[in-house]
Amino acid sequence: MSHVDTETATIASLQQRGVVAVMRAPDPELVVTAGRALADGGVTAIEVTYTVPRAAEAIAALAEDPRLLVGAGTIETAEQAREALAAGARYLVSPHRCDAAIDVAAEAGLPAIPGVWTPTEVAVAAERCRLLKLFPATIGGVDLLKVLCAPFPRIAFMPSGGVTADNLGDWLAAGATCVGAGGDLAPADAIMRGDADELTRRARRWSDALAAARERSGAGTGSATTASAGAGGGASTDPATAASGGRGDGAATADPLPGAHGAEPADGA
Repeated sequence: MSHVDTETATIASLQQRGVVAVMRAPDPELVVTAGRALADGGVTAIEVTYTVPRAAEAIAALAEDPRLLVGAGTIETAEQAREALAAGARYLVSPHRCDAAIDVAAEAGLPAIPGVWTPTEVAVAAERCRLLKLFPATIGGVDLLKVLCAPFPRIAFMPSGGVTADNLGDWLAAGATCVGAGGDLAPADAIMRGDADELTRRARRWSDALAAARERSGAGTGSATTASAGAGGGASTDPATAASGGRGDGAATADPLPGAHGAEPADGA
């Protein structure tokens, strides 16, 4: 399997799952408990940020769960990137363009997802990456995504910051490939309490919102390569897991990114 196939499959899996839970906590065990609770509610893509002490421990524990596609966030150095991949991360996310993370991900044939906000940042990051994190998405909101999708129709965007279960459908309609979800999905107080029931309840609300938004748009998962599994819990048969025993490294048969944006292009360039 080529690196291109592996990267494509992982991005297709993120697109299919739709929601990436961004996890922050002062202890890796809290993150593991929270990640498993979210999976019980149907949110099965987890980003363990490197603001979590001993983040690699949480990544390794969650990567053993066949339901989950686990990545690492807030990656700022090559050392963090290598440690995260060795622990089982299948994608690397940064709040900015981190060339060290991009280099390490490219060597492994896995996606790096750098943060962008301006057209120039999009153009530069898109030279090396196929899925970009629109951050902070709360500034500019859905309108910013619409404007960026117009001149960059072949770029996939993952808005993060300010996305909620209530406005998830608006982001998808504007062209988001998937979204990063923070406090509205996994609030810090629920994580600190280890309140699995509350986290599972919130995950179900997000899963329902994702399914409803896709039903309204008639777009399914937004890609011909990701048409099979829904947002509910349990093991997935998406492109990244079907050939890999649940570790997210199976091959996809087509590129999920061109034409990924579901909205009509916004005016202007």
